[in-house]
Amino acid sequence: MLSSLLREAEERVDASEKSLELRVTEMTEQYDAAARDLLRESNESVQKAYEEETRLEGDLKALNSAMNRFEASAVRYLQHVDRFVDEVKELGDLDNWVACIEKDVREGCRIFSLLESRQREVSLKGRGDVDEGK
Repeated sequence: MLSSLLREAEERVDASEKSLELRVTEMTEQYDAAARDLLRESNESVQKAYEEETRLEGDLKALNSAMNRFEASAVRYLQHVDRFVDEVKELGDLDNWVACIEKDVREGCRIFSLLESRQREVSLKGRGDVDEGK
């Protein structure tokens, strides 16, 4: 009887141990599957982040290149504007110079006109004296 109780107890212990081993095996498999899934998802996230970073770096390089081209264009544009302003100033100076020359020429014409009329008067007066002396 004791031996049968001992045998039953050993069988229950063996059954419990087998059940426990089975549960440990199942839990280990579930843990391994969960770890693989987590690792796969983590790798996918890291891969996506890397690809996005690479794309952003490319976009940044393109933007930097476009910014450099724009800056060069802006510098050239400002140089053209400066030259244009200088030319307009020169035109203003030329216009002013032409106006001064015009004024001087008019004044000269007026003086010549006065001298010419004075010369006619003197010339006519001189003839009158000559004609009177005859």
